[in-house]
Amino acid sequence: MVSIGVTLIISETAPPGAPVIGWSLAWAAALFPLPALGLELTPDRAFPVGLALGLLANCVTTVATAYVGLRASHRHSVGLAAAGLFATWPVWVGLIAGQRAWENGQSMRDSTCAPSPSQRCSWSCR
Repeated sequence: MVSIGVTLIISETAPPGAPVIGWSLAWAAALFPLPALGLELTPDRAFPVGLALGLLANCVTTVATAYVGLRASHRHSVGLAAAGLFATWPVWVGLIAGQRAWENGQSMRDSTCAPSPSQRCSWSCR
């Protein structure tokens, strides 16, 4: 029964331009209440949901990185350093590569719904 529900949600979600299921499913599940309540899905309504999803994903990944560093080395300092490096990687990339680090627009695509030049904008970007 769950697989049928997931299949229906995924089949109704616009393709993101990458072979992923996780984020599409997370977005569909998180945004489902808006149309279900009769509210139009607009960028202003979708932004808080996307912000919350992004922050939650970053928090979980940062904690997981710290845990993996701790388990791999058996040292808290290594786990904390790994989590710190993960959490601050945009700063380090900017310091090491300078302004050229932002020329390809990857940070914009990572932090917003800005499509790459080869992608069409999905429903969440309109």
